[in-house]
This record gives sequence, structure tokens and C-alpha cells, in this order.
Amino acid sequence: MLTLLYLMHMYRTTFQDCVSGRVLHGAHSSPNCYLNDEEEEELVRFIFRCSEIGYSRTKSEIPGTVQTICERKGLNVHVSSRWWDALRKRHPSLSVHMAEGLGCARVVAIDTIMTHWRPP
Repeated sequence: MLTLLYLMHMYRTTFQDCVSGRVLHGAHSSPNCYLNDEEEEELVRFIFRCSEIGYSRTKSEIPGTVQTICERKGLNVHVSSRWWDALRKRHPSLSVHMAEGLGCARVVAIDTIMTHWRPP
């Protein structure tokens, strides 16, 4: 039996899953798309808008935002840092920079702008 599986290039556990009916024949695993193309483009525009007004998002905040979107869509997934890396490959214009230290006056001004800012 093991020789046959070896010749078929199939793992024993994969064969057992097919026989038991846990996995359908011909099924392939693939990454889930958390956002559709329109949502992803809107996310990229949001990242750039925040950066333009001086309130850029960190690379740890973006997956958290996407996690919230997925939860609202009813998806039970975990958005990892690998997703962020894949997003950056799909959108090479996104980049990561070290944040500049902000003075107290600038922080207050930014909070005021963000509170009253409305998208055009």
C-alpha cells in the first residue's frame, strides 16, 4: 500500500482523509481572500489619505483593521503579518517608514483635524 502511495506521490494521511470522506476528491487548499478587489483598493486609498494628512497607520494597525472588516463580514479568520506582506507585493507603492516623533502641539492639532475631517 505504501509503495502505491509513493508512486502516486500521495501522503498516507491525505489518502486516509480521502477514504474517510473528510476531504472531497480533487479538492485543493487555497488562501482565503479576506477582501474583494474593491475593498482592497479602498483600503489602499485609506492608507494613503491617512498618510497625506500626517496620521499614517502602522503595519500592525492595518491587519487589525482588516480583521475588524472580516468579523463584520462574518468571516472567522486571523489576519497575519504574511497577509500584510502579500498586500505590499500586490501594491508596491505601499511602504513602511519609521515614524517621526511628534511634539505635543502637533498631536493636538492632528487630533483636531481627524475629529472634524470628512472625506471629499
